[in-house]
Amino acid sequence: MPSLLSVKPGEIVFPNTLYQSVNTTLSLTNVDAEKKAVAFKIKTTAPRNYLVRPSSGVVAPDATVDVQIILQPQTSDPSLNTDRFLIQATTSATGQPLERDEWARVAKSEIHEQRLHVIFKPAEDGAAAAGQSKQGGKEGSSTSAAAPTAAPTSSANIAAGELRSKYDELVQYTLSIEKEKAKLEKELEASKEVYGGYDDSSSDVVNRLELDGESADRGGRRVAHTAEGREADPQLSEQGWKQAEATAEYLADMSNKGVWRIRKVIVSPMLRTLHTARPILEKLSPAVDGKVAIDCRFHEEGGLFQGARRRRGADEEFVFGLNRREAFDELHYGKSIDCVDWIGTKKDESEGWWTGGYEEASATRVRAKAVAEALWETAASIDKEHPEEENSAVVVVSHGLFLDSVYCELLGIPNDDSRSTFFMTANCSLSIMMFSVEGNKRKAGFVCHDSIAHLPSELRSGHSIGGMSLPQSWVEQS
Repeated sequence: MPSLLSVKPGEIVFPNTLYQSVNTTLSLTNVDAEKKAVAFKIKTTAPRNYLVRPSSGVVAPDATVDVQIILQPQTSDPSLNTDRFLIQATTSATGQPLERDEWARVAKSEIHEQRLHVIFKPAEDGAAAAGQSKQGGKEGSSTSAAAPTAAPTSSANIAAGELRSKYDELVQYTLSIEKEKAKLEKELEASKEVYGGYDDSSSDVVNRLELDGESADRGGRRVAHTAEGREADPQLSEQGWKQAEATAEYLADMSNKGVWRIRKVIVSPMLRTLHTARPILEKLSPAVDGKVAIDCRFHEEGGLFQGARRRRGADEEFVFGLNRREAFDELHYGKSIDCVDWIGTKKDESEGWWTGGYEEASATRVRAKAVAEALWETAASIDKEHPEEENSAVVVVSHGLFLDSVYCELLGIPNDDSRSTFFMTANCSLSIMMFSVEGNKRKAGFVCHDSIAHLPSELRSGHSIGGMSLPQSWVEQS
């Protein structure tokens, strides 16, 4: 059976050390000949000894996902252990990670397995082996450079050459730490710019859920709660509600004038998009009754994770979001729940729509491709149902970072980490695209992008993406 994942290295190596955590990295590369997304999960014979991040996920075609394996501090000789890891992989038709029940339904013949042994090697001079890093302080924190530590010795016996070597080693270590510090500071500033304003639906100031620092609990599930640095699923601020109201007024006005006939409304399941859609549905009803869908594929890049993006939700409780009933209730739609389609997982009648954890960029790109294809299919379906209508429209309430990837897929722009094209999206801005589907020929193009002309100047918000930003003062005066 052809392999789906290339796993490097072929064995897991740790230094034989006591009373400290060490980590190593596995690189999972999608080598599927059919260019399909590959879902994976990782198991170990000693789950109490290791932290694996992520322990499951999906790898896009030709992409690579790095997995951190952290050995917990050992109090006895770890070389006596015979620990092993099992990596299971199968193709994912949806481009999404598989749920536990979905794995259970996959035929054994369709699951590829690779077993890795854990090897403990003597630590050289008390230092971690190359490619690994020591960890101290708070569990799970790490640095990208291994600190050089010397074995105890008498200074009188150290040769001048050895002293020079150790000095150079310390200098290089100091430089690497400074470089890492500068990198983290840059990422922090970028995250402040991005999350200072939640693209597309919330305003630049986001209200925290006042829960006295504790997470909300609905039926034993973890849902959105306050987290240092970033809240997983925040509500709209006061300004965000005003932006949503102004946007709803504009859409209703254009619809009433016959500029377009809205045939479908698609809403992300995150709180800020549900709240943005609330006044829109109120203003457009009854014209859109029976044409509304909460589609879980339209969520923001990364999913529901807490804390700084660079930390990928490390050391935070998993957040699973709203289930179907809770999401519907947030719309305040005034209709039966059956009037709103729910496109999500099979478990979300009682549990949240999110699987927990952090969605890597490669998984976001796979999802964006699937969403772009779904939009093409929606356009073709509407054209078939209303062949004489030239002003049919679909309203999508989603998120700036994710829509950036979707636009790339729709327009055929390379959608990877090396691209320099970004579609900046302000809070409650409007982007209008035209779709043309004639047989196998499909065309898409922007009529306008990131328009905030419908918002009063005092409601316009600055925004950023890809390290580029538009300041608040510039946006207000434009």
